[in-house]
Amino acid sequence: MLKRVDAPPPNDLHAIADDSHSDSSETERPVEKLNPGVKNDPSNAANEIIPEDVVEVEEEDVASGGEYTEVREQVKAIMGMAPAMPKGTPAPLPEEIEEPSAEISLQAKRMLESLERKLKVLVETDFPAGYSSPQWTEFQSLLESARATDDPQAIIATTSEAEALLQKQIPDIRYQKFRQTAKGRSLSDQLDSLIAFRRKNPDHAELPKLEESLRKLPQQKWLNLAAEKMRSASPDESGFTEGWLPIAGAWQLTGNDAEAREAIRQAKDSIARMTTVERAIESTIDVCQHESFTSHDSQRLITEAQQLCGQVSHPWSRSSYLANLSGLARQLGSESLASTLIDQSTALIVNDNSKDRERYILVQRCRAAAWTAPPAQIIAMCEQMERIGYNRNNKLTICLGYMHAAMAAARHADERAFLNAMFEAETILASVDHQSSPNYRYTGHLATANMLRRRYRAALIVGNNIPDPEIRAPILFRVLSNSPQDVPAANLRSVLAAGGQVRYGVTAVAGYVEHQLRLGESLLDLLNWIHELPRASQRASAMAGIARALVAPTNVVKDEGDQLKTERPNLESSDELVQAAEKVASRIEDSAEAAFAWLQIARTSHYLGHTANYRNAVKQIHNRCFQTWTRIWDARPAAKRSYDGTYYYSSSSNHRKQETHLVGRIVACLRHLSELQTDLGDATGAMDTSLYLANAAGFSGGNSSYLNLNFLHLEATANRLRDRTGVGADSFTPSHDAPKAFARSVIAAWSDDIPGLKTEIVKLGERGRIVDRTQSWHIARAYGELAILYAERASIDDYRTARRTAVSEINSGRAPNAIKLMLALADAKAGELALAESSLATGSVQWFGDASRPRTELARALAKDGQWEKAMKQAQQIPEKYPIYRANAWEAVARARRKVSSTQLELQSWAESHDSPVIKIAILCGFALAAE
Repeated sequence: MLKRVDAPPPNDLHAIADDSHSDSSETERPVEKLNPGVKNDPSNAANEIIPEDVVEVEEEDVASGGEYTEVREQVKAIMGMAPAMPKGTPAPLPEEIEEPSAEISLQAKRMLESLERKLKVLVETDFPAGYSSPQWTEFQSLLESARATDDPQAIIATTSEAEALLQKQIPDIRYQKFRQTAKGRSLSDQLDSLIAFRRKNPDHAELPKLEESLRKLPQQKWLNLAAEKMRSASPDESGFTEGWLPIAGAWQLTGNDAEAREAIRQAKDSIARMTTVERAIESTIDVCQHESFTSHDSQRLITEAQQLCGQVSHPWSRSSYLANLSGLARQLGSESLASTLIDQSTALIVNDNSKDRERYILVQRCRAAAWTAPPAQIIAMCEQMERIGYNRNNKLTICLGYMHAAMAAARHADERAFLNAMFEAETILASVDHQSSPNYRYTGHLATANMLRRRYRAALIVGNNIPDPEIRAPILFRVLSNSPQDVPAANLRSVLAAGGQVRYGVTAVAGYVEHQLRLGESLLDLLNWIHELPRASQRASAMAGIARALVAPTNVVKDEGDQLKTERPNLESSDELVQAAEKVASRIEDSAEAAFAWLQIARTSHYLGHTANYRNAVKQIHNRCFQTWTRIWDARPAAKRSYDGTYYYSSSSNHRKQETHLVGRIVACLRHLSELQTDLGDATGAMDTSLYLANAAGFSGGNSSYLNLNFLHLEATANRLRDRTGVGADSFTPSHDAPKAFARSVIAAWSDDIPGLKTEIVKLGERGRIVDRTQSWHIARAYGELAILYAERASIDDYRTARRTAVSEINSGRAPNAIKLMLALADAKAGELALAESSLATGSVQWFGDASRPRTELARALAKDGQWEKAMKQAQQIPEKYPIYRANAWEAVARARRKVSSTQLELQSWAESHDSPVIKIAILCGFALAAE
C-alpha cells in the first residue's frame, strides 16, 4: 500500500500524483492468497479468439420446457443463449437435462485458461505488492467460483464477468505498480518506469498529473541526469565531447557558473578518449569557443589537436584543420602557435602548377585570418588571387576566399564588408550549377557565413539545396542548435535520431527539445522519444534541453490568422481594413501566392504609416517564400550517390519542372520586395532581401538571361542604396555576360540615373553606326527607359523627345514593335492615356516583360483620373501569373471607386464577390488608402 508522505524527495514523480487509487483495507483478501498456478499450454494461445457461434442453441431445446434449474437458465441468458426463466418456473426433471456439448466444455476450458494466463502475466510483471481493492476482491471471488464449478456454462459466464472486471482494474493496478516501483529510486529509473507505464496506458487519467510533477522538477535535477548519461557514453560516439556543451550552456542559464566550468572540464578531458580523429579536432574547436571556456588551457588543447592532425589521411583536410586551429590560437592569444600552425598548413599544399599552389596557399591564409583579421585584409587576398588569374577553373577558389571574408565581417559585425563579400561569392556561385560536384562543396561555407551573421534561415536554404548528406546534415543540425524555430518540423525526430554521429547532431537535440517544450509539446511525449534515442550523448543533450526550457515560461506561438477579427471591416477605418486584408492573406494555402499578397499589404501599410503592420508583412513574405522552399524540399527525391562518392539529383526526374517553377516564383517575389523596400527607403531590409534573391536566382545554375535579369536588378538596387549601405554594383563583378554598354544602360535606367543612362546611350552608338545588327534594338530600349524616367519626373518635353527617338528606331526596322510596350508605360505615367492604350503591343521585351506592366500603370492612371470602370477593364485583362501587377491595378480601382458615392454595404459586397484572394486583398488595401 502506497501512502502519501508530508515531504517527498524532489525527484519522486509520484509525490504530487493523486493517492486515491491506493486505498485498501487490511481486512480484504490479500493478493498472496491467489495463486494462478496455471501452466502455459502452447496449444491454447492466450490471445486466441473464440468464435461467438461455437455454441449452438436449437429451438426445441428452448421450447421443450424441461426441468432446467433457474440458475442454469440465467447463466444461459448472460451468454446470450436463451432468455432467462422467470422465478417460480418448475425445474426440469433430471432425465430431461441436456448434457453440455463438447464444444461448450472446450470453450469454457479455454476461456478459464486464457484468464489464468493473463493473470499470471499481470502478477509477474505489473502487480504491486500488497495490492487490494473491493473490485479486486470481487474478481478473486468470481475466479474462485469459476474454478470450483464443473458446469461449463457457469464457467463461461463467471469467467467473462471476471475478465471484464479485471480489464477495468488493470490501469489502476499498473499505476500502483509504477508508484511502488518508482518510489525512492533515482530520477533515471523513475523516468524509465514512467515511460514503460505510459506506453502500456497512453490514456491513463493520472498522466497529466505526472507531467505536471515532472515540469516542477528543478533544472538541477535534469542537468545532473544529463551529466549521468554523458558519463555512460562510449568514446566512439561522435558526441562524446559535444554532449557536454549544452549541459554547460544550461548551467550558465541557471546562473551556476561553477557547474558550467565543470561541464567544460569534463568535455576537455573526454577529447583524448575519442576514437575518431576528425571529430576530436572539431570537438577541440567547439569546446574552445564555448562561453564557459577559459583560455588558460587553450594552448595545451590546440597543441594536442595539432598533433592529431597528423593522423588525418587527406592532405587538404589536414591543411584546413591546421589553418582553422591557427585562427583559433590567434583568437585565444597564442600568436606564436598560430604562426606555426599556418606555416604547417601551407607547407602541405603541393601542386605542379605554381599559380594554383599560390592560390591554394592564399585560401588557407584566408581561412586562418577569418577568425581574427579585419575583412578588408581577406578581401585584399581575394583580389590578389584574381590578379593571379581568373577563369572558370579557379573562380571557385576565389569564391571560397570571399566566403571567408564574409565570415570575418560577420565576426567583426561589419555589415558593409559582409554584404560586399557575400555578393561577390553569390555572383561567382551563380555562374555554376550549385548542385553539381565539386561546386556544392563550396556552398557549405556560404551557410557558415550566414550562420555567423545569424541569418539561420538563409543558411538552411543553402544547406538543404546541397545533395551530399554529409555536408547538408551538419548545417541543418547547427541551425537547429541555435535557431530551432527556423527548421521545418517534418521528420525531424527521425533525422535527429539518425544524426548522432554527425557534427552538431547531439547539440541539435537540445535545441529541438527546448523549442518543442516552449511550443507546448507534451514532456511525456518527448521523454518517450528521448528514451528511444540510440546514443547516450543524444539523451544527455535532450535532458539539457529540458532544463533550458524550464528556465523561462513556455511561449506558445499562435497563427496570426487566429488573432484577427472576423466581422466586416468599417470602410472608414484603415486599421480594420488592413487587418481584414491580413486575415485573407493568412488563409491563402498556396505559399507563393500568399507571398505576393503580403507584398500589397506591406506597400499599403507603409503608405499609411503603420510601421508594425509593414514589418509584419515583410516578415510574412519571407515566411511564405521559405514555406515554398519547404515544398520544394518535400517533393524532391533523395539524392543519388555516384561511383566516385559524390551525390547528385537526377536530371530526368519529373519534379524538376515544378521545382524550377516554384524557384522562379520565389525569385520574382523577392525581386519585387527588394524594389519596394528600396522605393520606401528601407535600406537594411532591401539588402537582406537582396541576399536571399542572389542565392535563389543563382539556383537556376546557368540560365544566362535569367541570371542577367536578376543580377542586373541587384546591381541597380545596390547603386540606389550606395549612399546608405556603402555597397554598389562593383560588388557583383562579373555578374552577367550581356554586352557591357547594354548592361550598363539597363543598370543606369533601373538605378534612376538619367545622366548615366544618357552616357551609356552615347556609347551604344548613334543610329546607323551599330556594327552588330542583332544589337541595334538596344538603343531603342535605352530610349524607352529614358522616356519612362522623364515621365516619372513629369519632365514632359524630355519624355516626348526620348519617345520620338524610340519610335523612329522602331519605324526604321532597327527595333521590334514590342518596344512600344515600354513607351506605353511611359505614356501612362505621363498622363497620355489614349496613347498608352494604343501602344499596348503584343509580344514582350527582354527584362521588361509583356503588356501586363504597362496595363497596370494604365489602370492606375485611369483610376486616378476617376475612370474606375475603365481601369477595372484593364485590371481584368492582367493574367493571373502576374499577381503583383494584378494587385496594384485592383488597388487603384478600389481606391477610385471608394471615392465615388457608393454605400458601404455595396462596396463590401463588391469586395467579397471576387474569388481571387489577391484581388480581395488589393481591394481592401485600396479602401484603406482611400479612408485616409
